[in-house]
Amino acid sequence: MPESEELLAALRGAGLRSTTSRRAIVEQITRYAGSFTAQDVCRDLEPRGIGRATVFRTLNVLADLDLLNRLHIGGGCHSYSLCDPYHHHHLVCTGCGQVIPLEVCLIDQQVRPVADEVGFLVEGHHMEVFGRCASCRPSEEHG
Repeated sequence: MPESEELLAALRGAGLRSTTSRRAIVEQITRYAGSFTAQDVCRDLEPRGIGRATVFRTLNVLADLDLLNRLHIGGGCHSYSLCDPYHHHHLVCTGCGQVIPLEVCLIDQQVRPVADEVGFLVEGHHMEVFGRCASCRPSEEHG
């Protein structure tokens, strides 16, 4: 996973200054163990006077740079997870928010032939699989 300094360097590389607020946002998101929402970041940084707009803009830039995954959790909402910048998908625990990267992508193998057949140019895709991790599953379901 990227460290704070890597994320700040990526922001500078995107033409954004390393302000006190951006540094605080980056340091905060590297503290989260699982997925988090923009609301979580806003709540945690509110005592420091960091505005919602700055939080949302910073998270969007990091997601656009593929350093944060934007996880679609339904109802038009999403959460975020730090990630390494390569194509992958996720298992997302609905109990604790743990995000487990899936290294294999079978979507291309299944979608590309159909897309080619109808002349559709695939520009990208994302997938999250939701469920409960081993720690959050009821004990009778284990095994």
